[in-house]
Amino acid sequence: MSPAKDLDAELEFALTEEQEMIRDTARKFTEDSLEKGAEARDANLEFARAEFDALGELGFPGLTVSDDRGGAGMGQVAAVIAFEELARSGASTSMSLAMHLELGARLLDHAASSGTANLESGIEELAAGAKIASCSGLAGEFTVDGGKVAGRGAPMPNATVADVFVVRVVDGDATRVCMVAKGDTGVSVEALDAPLGLRNAGLGSLVLDGAALESMVTIATGSAADDLVERSLAAMRLATAATLVGLADSARVRAVRYSQERIAFGKPLSAQQAVALKLGRMTEAVVSARQLVRSAARAMEEGRAAPLAAALAKSVAGEAAVRCADEAIQIHGGYGFVTEYEVERLYRDSKVCCVLFGDEDACRLEVADGLLTA
Repeated sequence: MSPAKDLDAELEFALTEEQEMIRDTARKFTEDSLEKGAEARDANLEFARAEFDALGELGFPGLTVSDDRGGAGMGQVAAVIAFEELARSGASTSMSLAMHLELGARLLDHAASSGTANLESGIEELAAGAKIASCSGLAGEFTVDGGKVAGRGAPMPNATVADVFVVRVVDGDATRVCMVAKGDTGVSVEALDAPLGLRNAGLGSLVLDGAALESMVTIATGSAADDLVERSLAAMRLATAATLVGLADSARVRAVRYSQERIAFGKPLSAQQAVALKLGRMTEAVVSARQLVRSAARAMEEGRAAPLAAALAKSVAGEAAVRCADEAIQIHGGYGFVTEYEVERLYRDSKVCCVLFGDEDACRLEVADGLLTA
């Protein structure tokens, strides 16, 4: 057990038997499947489709979907535990699963629970991992003119491999959340040529050019659509925060291992006070961020301050991940920039994850606004 895990035990964030099973399963899958070939997939911008399909066999694409719609019916704490463990080899598969689940299958599940019809078969396919979902346009990039939808979404995971897209459409003063299928008229995707990180997460931008609004499946409208977007964005921020914790802890573990193996001036690097202080700061960052993310997940399960808790968790976890990856690179010295040691990839993934769904300052401003208007 790692030192950070020991501290978790002492801080008494107890997990249920089911949550421990999710953690152990995700950790074993990461060690057995994701770590193998991670460097090659990153270099080749190769989406880990075989690995995603294997996650489907384990039930992860429907982890938090209602069990009566083909999911496992588990809560937000179980989800963040899974995302953290999957991110230990890099963020791409964790973020792909998070996008598919939180802004795809689970979003549709919430909508169906509110009475929206004709979604059940689509939810079951997504929960089984038979189809992959992505989401775009949460900031209102897609608009309607004469019944046709046009716009370009921000780059998002799964865009190049998704079968269906959940989109937010602004129709005058009204808001719609809709589902559009790959291959529909007026629907295309532009892949990112050389992203800094998340290089095998299928990053790309959804482009709608003359897509017919009437051909889309309407999931929610008006205030219900706004509420669904807010709830799903909070869940995705929390998923990203959990991914960032996984990156931070992976960087810390690799730095500890290297500092014990590398001899300098007749003793291990870990015996150097400057290096030991770095390791201590990294552990502080990992443990505190993990506790905050799991507390925010529990708050979300209980319906308490979900948007603010998710924003706070993401800003803290983002800072922790970048700091830990940066410190790990420094401890590795010149080798920190060599792909063999993987800490440079953890740094690149951390920087990209920090930007998605609002960077640290954007999240802090939302938290401050919530405090000041309370």
